[in-house]
Amino acid sequence: MDSLYLNQGLENDLNRSFSEIDATANEIFSSLQNGRIRVSDISDYKNLYSALVNREHKELYERARRVIRDNDLFLVQAIELAGNRWSTLNLRETPLVGEQAERRPIAEKRFSYLVKASEDAYKGAGFVDILPALPLFSQISKGAGFTNVEIDKDGVRRRVYLAQNIFDRWYLQLSFAPLIDVLGRPEIHLSKNKLSIKQTRFPGGKIKDISIPLDQKGRMMLNWPKEDYIGSYRHISFSEFSLLNDLENDLEYYSRALSSADLITFIQFDSSLNRIPIVLGNLLECFDAAYEARNHALENISNASFADYLSHKVHILSLLWELLSFNAGEKVTELALELGAEHPEYAEQFKSEADYISQLIYVIDANHKDKIRISESNDKILRNKFVIVGRTDTGTTDYGANPFYGKYKCRHSRCCA
Repeated sequence: MDSLYLNQGLENDLNRSFSEIDATANEIFSSLQNGRIRVSDISDYKNLYSALVNREHKELYERARRVIRDNDLFLVQAIELAGNRWSTLNLRETPLVGEQAERRPIAEKRFSYLVKASEDAYKGAGFVDILPALPLFSQISKGAGFTNVEIDKDGVRRRVYLAQNIFDRWYLQLSFAPLIDVLGRPEIHLSKNKLSIKQTRFPGGKIKDISIPLDQKGRMMLNWPKEDYIGSYRHISFSEFSLLNDLENDLEYYSRALSSADLITFIQFDSSLNRIPIVLGNLLECFDAAYEARNHALENISNASFADYLSHKVHILSLLWELLSFNAGEKVTELALELGAEHPEYAEQFKSEADYISQLIYVIDANHKDKIRISESNDKILRNKFVIVGRTDTGTTDYGANPFYGKYKCRHSRCCA
């Protein structure tokens, strides 16, 4: 549910649409009354008016539909637009049936990788089938890798297959698959005790072979960092991204609320506030433009529209800086005291409206600072990083411990960069 659009955007669209229809109808009737439209032309004006109403009806219907969002479709569009996202494969110990079995050709066609294996090479842990993600996601992922990892008897993950064979096709492990893509999709040779990556292209142009030793069952041993969990990799709680989304929604909500406040009462007594309505008008237009650009980018997988969306977001921050630079909260509070002294019968109204405006500006300022702080921190952590998004909740999808702790310490959804 897009609550921001439901509570404010939809009402604005309805007001704009019906105002245009009402203005056009008034113009036609006024022209008829004053004789500017001939009787013979009425049919043409009727058709024009009908076309206007039909166009507005269609646009309002499309906008109203956006109140409810299909999150699966939204995620698919975002994955396809990003273009460099990898999904999961799940190896199975028993043959799949029904709809799940019908997904196997997707894995075979899109996610298998050529591995030149010797006759004595281990083909894996004995899995007999493979299940890709739902077709909606699998068809638009750049690639995929399997997630299955064996757990030692003491409950610790220490070793992993980098490649496993299902129905005479090879599949790569979830982190190994995109790494191989980054390294130029080189040839992989697999023997009983070694996996070789031939003519690997490193960033910067260097080319070399890589040899990875394997244990007696064809698995790579994991070299865990000699650190505790928190110091091992950079961890970011998903709440950081959820908070960013909330902050952006709040910035738009309170900016729109401020544009509806009685600013004119105070602006007429202080010329330094004259630009506030202009800045707010530009800000609301920019919010609308960003919304349209984002939707167009997702629906049409358009990099150009996504670039426009990012440009609008930068402009929004610039306009917010300008809005906050007026110190309007302090100024309207002072003006309310002066006006209240001159007109005591309206003193409470002046104070109430000034308090409302000051509170809106205070919240906008706080949210604006929080957004910039979190964005800059995340950008520093994530830029040019290999990112894994997943859950580390105890008792959900994780069953084996890692060498950092005997028990899981983290109970939050996180991504590791």
